Amino acid sequence: MTETPPRYAHLVELFQQSVDHYAERPAFGVLKGKDWIWTTYAELGTRVERFRAALLISSAFDPSI
Repeated sequence: MTETPPRYAHLVELFQQSVDHYAERPAFGVLKGKDWIWTTYAELGTRVERFRAALLISSAFDPSI
């Protein structure tokens, strides 16, 4: 049996490709009352970037790990 190499080196690569490829599509939704509030992949990507920056600014994250 031949092993297939992984398509992605890590989850960050998979996530970024998904954000780029599906930018305008809904990534997930939250039910508020009777309405769904949808977040696109592009919006999710922006939120992740902001959170990543906040972690780097704080001393709670050591990027050398």
